[in-house]
Amino acid sequence: MVSESGSPSAEAQPAAHAKDTLSRSERHTDQQCAWRLAVVLIVLYLLTAAGRLTSLDGIAMYRTAQQLVSAGQVAVPPSPEAPAGRDGRHYAKYGLGQSLVELPLVLLGHTLATLTNQPDDRLTQFWASLTNTFVSVGIVLVWWRFARDLGYIRPVATAGAVTLASASLLWPYARTDFSEPLLALALLSTAWCLYRWHCAPPRAWAWALAAGACGGFAFVTKPTAAILCPAFALYVLWLLRSGGRSWGSGLRSLSTSLGPLVVAGGFVLAFNYYRFGSVLDLGYGDEPVVGFTTPLPTGIALLLTSSGKGLLWFCPAVVVGLWGWRAFARAHPAPAVLAALLLVSQLAFFGRWWAWHGDWSWGPRYLVAVVPFLMWGWLPLWQHVLRKSRFSLAALVVVVGMTTGIGVNALGILVDFGTYYSVVGHQLGHGADVADARTEPAFSPLAGHWWLLRAALYDALGDDESDPLANPFLHAYPWADAFPDRVPPHPEYAVKLDLWFAGPDDRPAWVEFVSALVAWWLLVALIPAGRALWSAARPAGPPDRLAHTVR
Repeated sequence: MVSESGSPSAEAQPAAHAKDTLSRSERHTDQQCAWRLAVVLIVLYLLTAAGRLTSLDGIAMYRTAQQLVSAGQVAVPPSPEAPAGRDGRHYAKYGLGQSLVELPLVLLGHTLATLTNQPDDRLTQFWASLTNTFVSVGIVLVWWRFARDLGYIRPVATAGAVTLASASLLWPYARTDFSEPLLALALLSTAWCLYRWHCAPPRAWAWALAAGACGGFAFVTKPTAAILCPAFALYVLWLLRSGGRSWGSGLRSLSTSLGPLVVAGGFVLAFNYYRFGSVLDLGYGDEPVVGFTTPLPTGIALLLTSSGKGLLWFCPAVVVGLWGWRAFARAHPAPAVLAALLLVSQLAFFGRWWAWHGDWSWGPRYLVAVVPFLMWGWLPLWQHVLRKSRFSLAALVVVVGMTTGIGVNALGILVDFGTYYSVVGHQLGHGADVADARTEPAFSPLAGHWWLLRAALYDALGDDESDPLANPFLHAYPWADAFPDRVPPHPEYAVKLDLWFAGPDDRPAWVEFVSALVAWWLLVALIPAGRALWSAARPAGPPDRLAHTVR
């Protein structure tokens, strides 16, 4: 819990269960705030969606969901992401979690495509591509509820949730088809359920069961989530140590979590055998044995600081949040330790992996799952800012952090990372190899997306639409001075705003009109939705009373 001054109070008093200490009106206001937060995020994420599948990994997982809907099987067409299985058919080499979550939207798209006699599955792909929109909204809502249960007042929890949603890697990944957002949701839900288990002895078994189900689904989504088990085990031990009840009763109630974990583990092993003939074969061949070739210090440095993949560059809000981490860790040591252990685990595992970069993707893809945990530092920061009625240094830090985070996200949202990599790789003669974009500052996607964004805006706002080569930004690629011999022959192919209502070019005129109309209304809807959210989140008293309403 957080005391009136923001200093830590005894986390060893779990009896003050959050919902049980709230009045009926407070619970109703919380529900209102959560629903309005969901509406704001859905509108924002739908407005900035890509409207298409964005990666080869995502296409393979989509094909699995499509086959489940249309043929009741998981075999898919051959591709590098779908190797041959033990029966000669091909299977996606990924966990089944993302495909399962995509099923409702794939079924909706498949039904609409059938009813409208579509010649291909682009409509189905469009709906499937929105899966992570709703997954990411779920992440923010769980984060918000977790913050409330930790004792942060509604304005602080809401401001932190909006920061997570708009200024972190969560926003650009909400428009992708990677499974990292779903893994983040499963891990965060597991941590939250375990905290509720810790705080609610009368219903501890139910929260433990929910934690096991969420943890098991994380394993189904990405089997590599198994490396995070020690982090959660230490988290549980820390909660038990500070719980004020006997270890025996705590462990007995926690035992209900084992059922879902065992079921999930057995399912993954059986699914591996069904596809590839071995319970330990994930479809990656001998990569799990020979793939850990990157020196660990090098891999960690690259994941954190490299110009093309560094977390510190692609998610500066995490750096700004460090301002509040000391206060958060003192008030809530167990969640803080969990966040640190999850980060260390991911860095230690993927820092050794040959494909530490996770390309083609935006920023450090393998660290996306731990970003919601790292953003907890913003809660004490927002608490400090909202307590003050006058401008302060902390307020300046918040403004800079939010502005920088949203600006970096805009580069990853408005420009497709695939089109930029196609210039760096294919047009410069390196094929799919975009190694320069990872470590060479001149080829950093941050600089490259800024170049393509300026060119795209010029095309969109300029008067001359007949000659795309007349664009003055077209040949101002960021490596022109450092590597003048590397000239992309057709950079104009990559110049396009990557928003669902801005393309593709071969759409019927009525589709373009309806898309523009829907996008306009989504943009307009953000204003009243945001005002409604603020109305539900704001405190009844003046800013200087905020600290005194903490539970």
